Amino acid sequence: MDRELKEISVKLYEENIRDVIGDSLHPGGLDLTKRAVEVARISMGKVLDIACGAGASVRFIAENFGCEVIGVDLSAKLIEIARDTAKKPFIGGVEFIIGDAESLPFINSCFDTVICESALSLFLDKSKVLREIYRVLKSGGRLVATNIVLKKNMPAELKRGLEFALCIAGAETLERFNKLFEQAGFVDVYIEDHSEKLISIGLKLLLSDSLTKIFSVDVLELALKKLFKGDMIGYAIIMASKP
Repeated sequence: MDRELKEISVKLYEENIRDVIGDSLHPGGLDLTKRAVEVARISMGKVLDIACGAGASVRFIAENFGCEVIGVDLSAKLIEIARDTAKKPFIGGVEFIIGDAESLPFINSCFDTVICESALSLFLDKSKVLREIYRVLKSGGRLVATNIVLKKNMPAELKRGLEFALCIAGAETLERFNKLFEQAGFVDVYIEDHSEKLISIGLKLLLSDSLTKIFSVDVLELALKKLFKGDMIGYAIIMASKP
């Protein structure tokens, strides 16, 4: 069942969400990626991008910060796109691997930084993913994530109506995210609010031909109104360190 849910999530992002928001599959695009890099104080070193999609952030970090960057994603289709794009023009210092965040194909303590953009909410077992990230980070390394957060607990019936936005349906409160990070062993959790980045994404979702082929406009509009007008969700950078 878990595998089926993962496959549904991958297919939705391959065929629908990517059509709506492009290769930078998160609110704020590369501007917010730049801010996340600044927050994590990434400078040189080895970086892992989990759920890298088509590789926009991997290429951006490698080109602008002189890092060796590896992107990992469960979607073979997106990894193929990422590899092809990195060849035109050739971008050195990048690598793309098909892999599951719950079982990362890397040895212990091999990365200086792990970045994960708009994906923590998609993972079925967030605790397991965070433990894996902790395992592959070097001592003193940092995890920086950008993610949907709940400003208040979401009613169950609203979550059930958000199949078109799995990253929202699986979101947690900041308090819950903080606890998950600490349970995995991370310290010095830092949170920076960027909720304003959600507005344009919400509008794109509502007006998207790609999604309205699957969900009725009424369903999309009602769900988005409840989320945005009800001050239900936000978006944040969350950074923490491995001791």
